[in-house]
Amino acid sequence: KLLMFFEMINACVYNNATYPSFKRTFALKLVDLRKHPDEAFLQQHAASISTFKTRQQTAFEAERQRWEANGQSQYVSEDTLDEADTQSELDLPEGAQAISSQVTGTVWKLLVKEGEFVEAGKPLVMIESMKMEFPVDSPIAGTVRQLFCKQGGYVSAGQALLIIQKNPS
Repeated sequence: KLLMFFEMINACVYNNATYPSFKRTFALKLVDLRKHPDEAFLQQHAASISTFKTRQQTAFEAERQRWEANGQSQYVSEDTLDEADTQSELDLPEGAQAISSQVTGTVWKLLVKEGEFVEAGKPLVMIESMKMEFPVDSPIAGTVRQLFCKQGGYVSAGQALLIIQKNPS
């Protein structure tokens, strides 16, 4: 369609006698539409782009190695945690429930203390993993009986963080 438009322009011949007010001249620049304008920029900066990409990939690989070393490379979904039944690993008294981390990461904040009463849904611990914060909420109302983590410490996905004893009704 673009070529048809230009053919129509070439077919019409205008002169000052036909259109006296039409005194502008137009310069048409031929452009190769097959080349994208950014290609020249990319070719001009190819060396610095390559250097940046290499540095970026090296930094990413180093971060992945840190995740591996800290045990942060695996994510475990809540469904997997439910299937694992972490409470079977602990000798828990009647009415006690172990609360586990959903992700591998660092304990950014402990929001409760041993002996503290918590309501269901209250945030207990904030886990930092891959530059994001994951709250661990209490599934039941009860008293925090034991903490298995400390602020700044590393935890693995599925690891028990604390035990809550459900209060008798």
